[in-house]
Formats: sequence, C-alpha cells, structure tokens
Amino acid sequence: MDFSYYNGLFHDGSILDISHNGKQMILSMCSAELDEEDNRDNLPLDSADRIMGKLHIDDIGDIQVDEQKFAGVLKKEYDSGRILRLNVKENSVYLFIQWCNFPLSLKEEDYNSYLISGKRIWWENLPHLVE
Repeated sequence: MDFSYYNGLFHDGSILDISHNGKQMILSMCSAELDEEDNRDNLPLDSADRIMGKLHIDDIGDIQVDEQKFAGVLKKEYDSGRILRLNVKENSVYLFIQWCNFPLSLKEEDYNSYLISGKRIWWENLPHLVE
C-alpha cells in the first residue's frame, strides 16, 4: 500500500501517542473523517469513518524538530496533538503538529514541525485502536 496517497486525509487528524525507542518510532494516529471514495484501498475504518492505526518508522536516521537536529527521545508532552500537515515518503515522515493542553482555566498550545528519516516506513491499520 502506498500510504503517501493518504497524506492529505490526516489534515485535522490526531496524534494519539508517540513511542520512540532508539532506532524505532511508532506514531499512533487517526485521520480526519473521510468519504468512501477517498478510501481507495478499502481500509477498515473506525466508527467515525476515520483511518486509525500506527505509523512505524524503522531504523531511524536523523530527526529534526523545528529544523534543528534532535538527539533525544520524542514523546507526546501535551494532552492533544492535531495534525496540520503530514507528508509520508519512502524514507521520511514530515509532520506539523498543533499541540494543546486543556487545564481547567488556561489553554496552552504550541506548534512543532518534525522531519524523521528512516529506512522502512509502514502503516499498521488498527480501526479499533483506543484513543
């Protein structure tokens, strides 16, 4: 499956979790709601007609956060991560995320771009993944 076809369908989707362990990263994500004709591979969808699953990046090379080299461990540090842009290519993933926290009286937010290179990038469709 050529996952790059689905890049635009993740605009306004969500980052549910980030698991980063050395040379492997798994991004748990869901798309925005999509129309039936947009689902060209007939992927099973969740109950809200979204693509849900895990994007695996194996044998990670470089990571850049906001165009700066990053050597640490990426993790989800906010309550919510809204995908503003996703571009999956054969050996790289670009994400632009709006991060938000929702404390009772104050809404915090931040924006970050991520460019992650890897030797193998693949999608695991999980329509019943719990948010």
